[in-house]
Amino acid sequence: MSVARILQLLEYGLARAGIAAALSIGPSRALRVARRAADLLYRLNRKHRERALANLLAVFPDRTEGFREETARSSFRSFATTIVESLYLHRVARGASVRRRITFHIDPTVPAAVANGRGAVFATAHVGNWEWTGALAGFFGYPLLSIARPLTNPWLTEYIRRHRERTGQKIAMKRGALRESSRTLRTGGYLGFLVDQSAGRHGVFADFFGRPASTTGAPATLALKYDVPLIPAAQRRLPGEFRHEVFVEAPLPRPMTGDRTRDVFLLTAAMNARVEAWVRSEPGQWLWAHRRWKTKPPGMEDACRPSPSTLDE
Repeated sequence: MSVARILQLLEYGLARAGIAAALSIGPSRALRVARRAADLLYRLNRKHRERALANLLAVFPDRTEGFREETARSSFRSFATTIVESLYLHRVARGASVRRRITFHIDPTVPAAVANGRGAVFATAHVGNWEWTGALAGFFGYPLLSIARPLTNPWLTEYIRRHRERTGQKIAMKRGALRESSRTLRTGGYLGFLVDQSAGRHGVFADFFGRPASTTGAPATLALKYDVPLIPAAQRRLPGEFRHEVFVEAPLPRPMTGDRTRDVFLLTAAMNARVEAWVRSEPGQWLWAHRRWKTKPPGMEDACRPSPSTLDE
């Protein structure tokens, strides 16, 4: 066994031990510990702290330094809270308790848009607890096939996949997911994508906070190809323990320029605009430490060129 594999196995073992410890102390205490750990990580992890602050400065140059500091710190806490909440999902949000803890808002145009067995593509982002968004979609009538990126550690990837699928959603890893995604839409199913991470050099370069950001073109491409709605779905954490609010918004207007490449770009840009609105509404609940703008456009003439193999990277 290689050294890298041994290190991955050790990482997996430590993660499982941490999960067992978090589950043994109860949800309230686990949340308090997670937030304290996030504050400590914010102080010690200079690399991600400075990246978060740099992103906030670029996005909110007119806001105070204190605002940016508090938002970055809140982002670290939100991520830690998401981990604990996801571990306890099966204990605290099941049966009737789901409706007590989760407020679900569905735009009145959505049921008609997916009526008569018509599928849909849902686009969400790392705002609030995105794990709960996918997990609870089936409870409210929209069971998802969620497209996920594998971690570098295969044991952790498999553990997370099994944990997610306990809720009823299905998980397809990004590489090789095109066939399963197509089958899902052809049979009236629902796809779910997290769309606020860099998609690399093959992404669609659409504006996000005024800067071109490489964005997956798969949601728009599939929605247009199979003539199904692209529906934004947002989530935010409310005050109190394990309380959330989910918004399933109206389907994005379908571009009809006659140029499929242009239509994919316009639909992706509209999707990014919705994500930007969510982040502006809850800036402390987004992952500011992510390198969202790390991939630069190759040139303005190529800025809206999607790749047909986006799902198979």
